[in-house]
Amino acid sequence: MRRIWVIIGMVAVLGVFMGCGCAVEKHTYHGSAYYNPNWFPDGKVVYLENYDRYRIERYFPAGDDEITLEDSWYVCEMNSDGSGQKRIVEMRLDGSGNPTHRTTHHCVSATNDRIVYGIQGEIWVLNRDGSGLRKITNGEYPDFNPDGTKIVYEKHYITMPGSDTLIINGETISYDEHREGIWIYDLTTGKDSCIISDTLAMMPAWSPDGEKIAYGYGDTWIKEIWIYNLVDSSTFQVTTVNNWGGLYWWPGGDNTDFSPIPISPDGLYKIFSGIAGIYLYSVETNETTVILKNYTEEE
Repeated sequence: MRRIWVIIGMVAVLGVFMGCGCAVEKHTYHGSAYYNPNWFPDGKVVYLENYDRYRIERYFPAGDDEITLEDSWYVCEMNSDGSGQKRIVEMRLDGSGNPTHRTTHHCVSATNDRIVYGIQGEIWVLNRDGSGLRKITNGEYPDFNPDGTKIVYEKHYITMPGSDTLIINGETISYDEHREGIWIYDLTTGKDSCIISDTLAMMPAWSPDGEKIAYGYGDTWIKEIWIYNLVDSSTFQVTTVNNWGGLYWWPGGDNTDFSPIPISPDGLYKIFSGIAGIYLYSVETNETTVILKNYTEEE
């Protein structure tokens, strides 16, 4: 008889859990993932950090539910060996560049005393010490000229509502995607000027001598590399490439010296982000090292 009552009691308890949806287990985690490293002219590294804190609530028999507690982005810097990591400023968005919140490319560029980043279709500039953070325009892939007074970028952003549709979390939204070529923003005057109106022009990069701008051509990835000459406004094709996702000049290189990932000012290293974190590649030894690892840990 006791065994019967025990079984009845277990069924009753199970029914309570199933009926009220109570969480059987709760676990809280936090961690950071690191993206889009680039070089300061002094050889240090600027990069983006996405800090995430969340709770997993385990229900029976429904399954797990993930609750986001914090999701923050930071502009950071470190030494080229991964030491001396520090956050410079928490990144800001006003939501106008990509109100759909679809995943877009992140990018960061720096002079010795200024930083510019692009995220979710917005471009923001700040001083290296974190002061003076302000939005300048909507777009992607910003890159400084050598003296840090102008920024070249791809004018690519999204507005709502529009003629295209997208389903996000079960909700249908309408939007328009704008690709308006390559533009230059003058930080001194605030003037914003189009230099390449072709909608397939993308991912511009200012030359080390300041006289030319390289840019990619393609629908989603770079398939051709072109040069825009700032002296006479002429353009010419340099080469074809196989679906590059970035465009960078070699330091002191000529019109054929490019890389899909950033090269250090001395030309000895390349740096990029991947599944494990931020990687440093030695041009001389062909060795790749993870200098900053992504992590997730339970609190």
